[in-house]
Amino acid sequence: MKKSIKVTALFLIVFALLTGCGNDVQKTQEAEDRNVEETAGENASETAADEENGAAGSDESISVQEKADEADTDVRAEASDDEQSTGETEDADTKETDTDADETEISATSARDLFADFIKGIGTAVVSDDYVSMVIMMNDSLKSGQEYTVPELRQAVEKDEMISGIEPEIAYAPLSCQDKQAYVFRLTYSGNTEAVTEHYVFLEDKDSLKIVFGIDSWSRRWATINENGVVSDDGSNGAGSHSYVTYAPDKDFIYRTVSDVDEQYYGYSFYDENGQAVEALNSTMNEAGETAEDPLEVVYYSEIIDGRVYYYFLGTGKLTQKTVDRIDAIAAKYNFKFDGKAAADEARDAYKEKLGVKEACDNQKEPNWKIL
Repeated sequence: MKKSIKVTALFLIVFALLTGCGNDVQKTQEAEDRNVEETAGENASETAADEENGAAGSDESISVQEKADEADTDVRAEASDDEQSTGETEDADTKETDTDADETEISATSARDLFADFIKGIGTAVVSDDYVSMVIMMNDSLKSGQEYTVPELRQAVEKDEMISGIEPEIAYAPLSCQDKQAYVFRLTYSGNTEAVTEHYVFLEDKDSLKIVFGIDSWSRRWATINENGVVSDDGSNGAGSHSYVTYAPDKDFIYRTVSDVDEQYYGYSFYDENGQAVEALNSTMNEAGETAEDPLEVVYYSEIIDGRVYYYFLGTGKLTQKTVDRIDAIAAKYNFKFDGKAAADEARDAYKEKLGVKEACDNQKEPNWKIL
């Protein structure tokens, strides 16, 4: 019995020891397990963080660049949209103004462009229905409705044997004619025996370039043009016979004869527009010259103004009243009467006012010629 108690007691002691150890072991194991779990958790967290940081670190430049690219793309897209929007807004705001300005600019420069194309040989000019030709020396073959380039115009002019084969000097100048866009074009041929110049006046009319006037000149005929398009046609038929004609474009830019003057000294004669001799005037001139101490002291004139002819005489020096009375008396014998210079001056000024060309006719300034 005692042995059993001892055994039992011994067993209980061993069991207690084992149980205590077991508890300690269990506690130790649980602590270690907790430590392992915490360590594992921390390690897992650190590992996850490391992995996250590592992934971010490994892709850092790529991610930053991608984000920068995306941002830049977005900014540019927005800027582009803004610019487009702003541009469209500005365009919308300025379109009407620009259109008006463009129309004004086109209106102001279209003639220049048309004439520039013509000068370059790539544009044409059409002969106006109101074309006025005072080309006398050359054979003027220009007809209304015909179109010409510069080479074609030259070909038409150079058919004349006098200037055939001669290379001309080509020049042009803009004209200041009312509110019109006009130009003068000049061809000068320096031949062996005679120099000939052809002048042509061009006008922009309804988006087309038109030739409206032509005139030639040479050693005995001096055609000039001022900056307003007024043409002075002075010529000599001999030592004592001259002519002075003025042409100017009216408000419709049709060239009109403002004044057509014939000047004759004793020994020469007057003829009317039909080529008929003005007998009464010629007889007066002849008798007055034959009975004068100096037959060349008096110069006689006929001047056509607005369809009417005016006759008068002037002195080469001082003209005395005695001489005036003597010539008037001779004219009366032939039933002829002089109108007087004052009447012609008054009629001429009135006709200039009627055509609206008085200031233009009085202008002596030449156009600004440009040699090609």
